[in-house]
Amino acid sequence: MITVDNVAETINYKTADKGTRAGNYIIDTICIEVLITIIALILVYTLDYLPEDFAEYFAYRFFISTFYYVGFEYYYSKTPGKYFTNSFVINSSGKKPLVKELVLRNLLRIFPHDGFSFLYGRGMHDCLTNVRVVIKN
Repeated sequence: MITVDNVAETINYKTADKGTRAGNYIIDTICIEVLITIIALILVYTLDYLPEDFAEYFAYRFFISTFYYVGFEYYYSKTPGKYFTNSFVINSSGKKPLVKELVLRNLLRIFPHDGFSFLYGRGMHDCLTNVRVVIKN
């Protein structure tokens, strides 16, 4: 059976460690928050619009973070966080993940504990989509 673990070892990648994953998470969270702030300022000053409750803000934030992660990982196999830590994502074939794998991976980020699930091994959003964050050896 081909798994993302076997593929990563075969093509000379090593799995990103917890420190690298934490760095990715912190950098990407900062980038997403900056992006949200910029878009919110544009909406406030051009359309006089601001989310009125937490549910609306959550939907707004989810929409932006989905485009952030799926867009960067689809086009570049890495987000800005992964760029700074020299890591990237591969699927079980050792290639750039498909859009459907990336969308599912991002949907799994909704679960509150997922942001820190990498501390206990591979992140839930990676395990369930058979995607791996790797670094070239």
